[in-house]
Parts: sequence; structure tokens; C-alpha cells
Amino acid sequence: MHQAHVALAGQQYAHARAAGHSLREPVAQPVGADDPRRWETLAERVRVQVLQHVDLFTDTGLQEQLARRLQPITDRASAELVAAISQQVGQLLRACVAEAVEREIEKWRAEER
Repeated sequence: MHQAHVALAGQQYAHARAAGHSLREPVAQPVGADDPRRWETLAERVRVQVLQHVDLFTDTGLQEQLARRLQPITDRASAELVAAISQQVGQLLRACVAEAVEREIEKWRAEER
């Protein structure tokens, strides 16, 4: 029964959110304190607000936690990428310098002949 209430509340929350309703507005139903409809309405509002808070937590809190946990992985990956790029640039630079030195040596030898 509890799962059915949660599922129903979730459906109602999604429907209300999709329709763009503000769910924090007071319900304009002047009814007595012992009226079951009043308690059902109040319970529904509480369910919707709880779902809103869960949604906000998901949007903000979980994203922050994920970012915090992924930061070391991202840092390591960035460092590895920088090292790989540096290695490749170093090899390319050494090859260019070696080629330039060989050309100069060939020019020098050609001038001596």
C-alpha cells in the first residue's frame, strides 16, 4: 500500500510539474479539521513538497558529490594528457632539431668540397 501511495504521489507530482503549477500555493478549501478530504489534500501537498526537495537534492547535491568524486579522476587524466602531449611535442621537436642539424652538416660539407 505504501508503494502505491508513493507511485501515485510521484505521478501527481510529475503531472503538476509538467503542467507548470506552483505546488506551494495554499489550497483554498474551507473545510473542517476532521474532514478526510482536508487531510488527503494536506498529505498530497506534503508528498509533493518532499518530492520537490528530493528533486532539488538530485539536481544540486548529487551533482556536487559526483563532481567532487570525479575531480581526482579528472585531475589524473589531465596530468596524463599533459604528459603525453609533452612527450609527443618533445619527440617532434627533437626530430625537427636533428633534421635541421643534419641539413647544416650537409651544407657545411658541401661548402668544404
